[in-house]
Amino acid sequence: MRNQFSFLVVVVVLMAGILTVVTPASGQNPQRVVSVNPVGLIFGIADVEYQQNIDKSSAWAVEALYWGHKIVDWSWSAVGAGGSYRKWFFSFKGENPTAPEGGYWSVGVDALFLSATYASERASSFTFGPRGGVGYRWLLGSKKNFSISVGIEVMYYFGSIEILGVKMPYTGIGYSTPLSIGYAW
Repeated sequence: MRNQFSFLVVVVVLMAGILTVVTPASGQNPQRVVSVNPVGLIFGIADVEYQQNIDKSSAWAVEALYWGHKIVDWSWSAVGAGGSYRKWFFSFKGENPTAPEGGYWSVGVDALFLSATYASERASSFTFGPRGGVGYRWLLGSKKNFSISVGIEVMYYFGSIEILGVKMPYTGIGYSTPLSIGYAW
């Protein structure tokens, strides 16, 4: 499962590199951000994201995700990817927000491959779902190249997994409170 996450990270980094070469930078604000969620790492969640401005007030983002947990006889993990569109609408500075800095709303979709093990029986499943949220990103430093962002997201996943003859649905609503740090250029 970790090899699959490593593959997804490599894909996101390669996509970012290709887009950096073919997408011209404009304006004074950075046009791209690569970030990770350091708090998630504490809880066994690895999340890396690449964001590219579309224009002065919007951007798209792709992310790779891995999480895994083990409790007594249960272990489960997920590896996946997602994409989102973001629109900037608010700035604490009292000026018009300019991507990638300020307040934004986002909509997107995630796809995850889930794996579970109980009493040495293993099962896997695929899930997907839409998500939406709001967040705020600060760009710090003299070149505005250090990024900190916070937000809240709500998602709805569709799916179930069957193990030892018991089908367990995981369809439903969930939320996350992402905190990320990154580099902007």
